[in-house]
Amino acid sequence: MPYRSRDDDGDLAELARLCARLPLALRIAAERAIGRPWTPLRDLVAELRDESSLWTALGSDDDADAVRTVFAWSYRALSEGASRLFRLLGVYPGDDFGPAAVAALLGEPVPTARRLLDDLAGAHLVENTAPDRYEFHDLLRLYANDQARTGEPAESASAALERLALWCLHTAWNAVRLLVPEARDRDLPVLPPDVPGQAFADHDAALTWYERERRNVISLVRALGEQGRDDVVPLLSDVLREVYARHNHFDDWIATGTAGLDAVRRRGDRAAEAAALESLGKAHTQRGDRAEGIGFQEAALAIRRGIGDRRGEVASVNALGLAHLRDHRPAAALRHFRLCEAIADELDDGYWKAVAANNVANALIDLDRPDEAVPLLDKALDGYRELSIPGGEGDALRGLSHAHRLLGDPSAARRFIEGALSIAAQRRNRAWDAFWSLEAGRVFLALGAPEQALVHYQRAASLQRQLDDQVREAAVLDATGEAYQESARPGDAVGFHRYAVEVFRRFGERWRLAVALRNLGVALAAAEDPRAAAEALEEAADLFAAHDDPTARRHLAEVESLRPPP
Repeated sequence: MPYRSRDDDGDLAELARLCARLPLALRIAAERAIGRPWTPLRDLVAELRDESSLWTALGSDDDADAVRTVFAWSYRALSEGASRLFRLLGVYPGDDFGPAAVAALLGEPVPTARRLLDDLAGAHLVENTAPDRYEFHDLLRLYANDQARTGEPAESASAALERLALWCLHTAWNAVRLLVPEARDRDLPVLPPDVPGQAFADHDAALTWYERERRNVISLVRALGEQGRDDVVPLLSDVLREVYARHNHFDDWIATGTAGLDAVRRRGDRAAEAAALESLGKAHTQRGDRAEGIGFQEAALAIRRGIGDRRGEVASVNALGLAHLRDHRPAAALRHFRLCEAIADELDDGYWKAVAANNVANALIDLDRPDEAVPLLDKALDGYRELSIPGGEGDALRGLSHAHRLLGDPSAARRFIEGALSIAAQRRNRAWDAFWSLEAGRVFLALGAPEQALVHYQRAASLQRQLDDQVREAAVLDATGEAYQESARPGDAVGFHRYAVEVFRRFGERWRLAVALRNLGVALAAAEDPRAAAEALEEAADLFAAHDDPTARRHLAEVESLRPPP
């Protein structure tokens, strides 16, 4: 631009993008920038990014009207069907869209939706960004919003959003049935006859849909919540949590779960409120917010006991046990899991019997009783296989690997963990792969192969980073430090342990912090830094002393033996 030689090329490119590269919009923006020569171009770009000022940032009312006029030329040339679609896309809450979602919005067959989308793309009113994927430019989205408000009857726009919500609900459920085969059946409202259903050929197709529509579903739940659609929001939240739990998408889980909880509370549905509280409790616990997670679970348990919901009670009791287990309170966890076991037997429920056996075994392992855990893990494995629950099967195999490793049989442990990793690969589940790869690394370390252990740790750390699970990534990096120690490279190990200590301290992971400090102290001592080693070991001892269980006592004794005499 003349007279603005200081403008950054990146800001110029962003300005062009925000103006949809439309010549008229670009000319108006350029004149605006030239008229304000001392205002950095990045400030104008920031104004354009704010949807509320997309029009006014371009300049005068006349300029904004001129841009609208350019859009109107294309809009008015559309067929009746294409113009209706353009208006209805003004109420679509997502970022991008495909023919299936558009067909639901319209209440028309998918081929019709695809043809009309091509019409809009041909008129440059939407952009075809990938096969069967389209999106609006920001200015055009705002123009579509205007047309929806002024040109589409309110009842028609509301009906379109209703169709979209029911399509999303049924499609998400069709995906869940393939992604989480053990998910309990849901009683969903009937899909209207004018809404085309969408099924999936296999697990991979379902996962592809979920990954593609994930952000759009969140936007839809928010839009429905703002409109007070208390019937559909809890159903969507309940169905989606099955996938969120499998893929560690905690923020999505909490966002939709909170919307669902608000909706059922407005309806006064106590049973549904308990289910929503349980779901949020699991999300917070798995994310590492255990105190908050336990609070949600205790609230859910109180409601379920109050209304006599025995099946709901077993779920809440199990969830509380998991929260205590993650906080390394194995005795408290075992009490909850034993109660879960008793209720499962009372109900004669095969699924909960398998879950209880698996979780009792994990608590026993944390209590330094791996020999007692093995038969329970065998029972859980048989139950999960009988019910065709791959996630449970893989976790039971991981538990068997852990138990046999502690019992001094790493060769058997290797067979079990390789079986678990095979399941993770078949199901394309990164969360399982990441968690079970950590155990695989520990198995190879026990086999005296630290180089192979590091390969598994590198994979696990990369996956946890992709999943944005900082605590579990830190656990992998702490284990990586142990592998470097086994390779007689304590100086390299120190950095990994220090990183883990910092993360665990930041997230309040006191048990994991104790373990990482012990590992750091050992590495520092080997690296000939006795003063820093003593400080790390002293803090580790204080943290281990706060736990009263065999594993904690064993770790405390080990740390005390490593500390220099006073």
